[in-house]
Amino acid sequence: MTRVRRFPFTISLVFVLWIVAAATGIISGPSSSVRNVVGLDFATVVHRDWWSLITAEFFVDNLAQLVILVCVAVLGVGFAERTMGSRRTITAFLVTGISASAIGLATLALGVFVGEYWAGSVRSLVTVDALSPMLGAVAAASAYTTVLWRRRIRTVVVSFVLVFLLYSGHPSDLFRLLAVLLGILLGAFFARGGVRIERWRSSHHETRVLLSTVALIFALGPVLTLIERGRFGLLSPLGVFIADGLPSSRTGGVPCSVSSPTQSCIDHLAVQSAQGTPAIVLALIPLAMVLVGAYGLVRGRRAAVYLVAFVAAADGLLAAFYFGLLPVIGTPSLIVVRVGQSPEFALWLVANAALPIVFAGVVLSQRRHFSARAQPRVVRRFGYTVLLASLTAVGGYLLVGWMMRDQFRPTVGIADLIAELPERFIPVSFLAADSRDFASASFAVRLLYYGVGPLFRLVVLVARFPLIRDTNSSRAGVAGAVEF
Repeated sequence: MTRVRRFPFTISLVFVLWIVAAATGIISGPSSSVRNVVGLDFATVVHRDWWSLITAEFFVDNLAQLVILVCVAVLGVGFAERTMGSRRTITAFLVTGISASAIGLATLALGVFVGEYWAGSVRSLVTVDALSPMLGAVAAASAYTTVLWRRRIRTVVVSFVLVFLLYSGHPSDLFRLLAVLLGILLGAFFARGGVRIERWRSSHHETRVLLSTVALIFALGPVLTLIERGRFGLLSPLGVFIADGLPSSRTGGVPCSVSSPTQSCIDHLAVQSAQGTPAIVLALIPLAMVLVGAYGLVRGRRAAVYLVAFVAAADGLLAAFYFGLLPVIGTPSLIVVRVGQSPEFALWLVANAALPIVFAGVVLSQRRHFSARAQPRVVRRFGYTVLLASLTAVGGYLLVGWMMRDQFRPTVGIADLIAELPERFIPVSFLAADSRDFASASFAVRLLYYGVGPLFRLVVLVARFPLIRDTNSSRAGVAGAVEF
């Protein structure tokens, strides 16, 4: 009873979520007819169904989302209620949720009327979103914490919603970002009676924690491309890095769409390439590298700074090549073809190249906070390992491929193998400039063709661990240390 009296709103919210979910479909969520009545979309503005601004905050899409939202309610809303009391939490929940939805719908409607690309793409999506007001309440409650925790909470929450907006781009993602920003403003009025600009001066440790958190959250962004049914965000073209092979075949002419590939496209790619696990491993290794890098950033490792910056810069440069250089030389991808539909999309493609490079620059600019440097012998061992792995991978692929050239269809020459070599080390179909297209006709050749890249990158990833975990590393200014 004591806990019930301390957290009445949190307990009531969890109870309402479960009751509404049980009444409308706890497994697969409310039916389309129910969603159209209680949810938010462009029709809400047209038909003035303003009650949806409130009802949409208490419905969920499926059981998995219900479980996640209950956890957020218990931890997040419970934290807000304990920190600033029930009345302020209820006020923050309703004000941020309703206001964010209203502002978001107004933005969507304005975009539709002026022909904006994103608004036109998502105008028919119906949103039910209980997460926005919860995050708004958490953001408001952060004003009642210490400077240290206020900074951490806001950094994590803002980074979280921003990544979803950039990669997923659903209207609910916009509502959540707006709710968080409104929550920060509302919390400032609650706690201090007005908004004040705070000048944060972070210690080395705090900078490491914050930068590691941001790197980790942004690294998870591309993974959304594996679970989202549609991608509409500014960085959604980077989904090609994970959704490997979705661009159209260079020989079959099979219609493939990055946001919604047809079954014929999937079947054709499965038959033609038989990529399977190696392609998935190859696509997810950059994520693993950033995870290792994020761990190293927390430990103050200089090598982690370069690792995270390298992965981010590589993404940006590959995006510039794929979305910029290829169209110039006459080999556009399906993504670039969409530029003709909207001039705005051209800016999206520029952002896909620029933002990762900017992030890499930000990480490098903070390297003074990461003073732990690897010993020279550890750096030399890493360099030798990467060099040996590179020579073995390239030489082995060319040699074995040439020896088994008759097991390719059509039969390949050494020039064909060399031309295809870059594709062995980045996601397949990412480089579309080469007009050659041959398939492997045996298991051994498929193992070579699709396994050499993932194996090489795994070796490099494992070789990075000693740089991150070197317990005998030197600090900045100590003789013998290597800035790596």
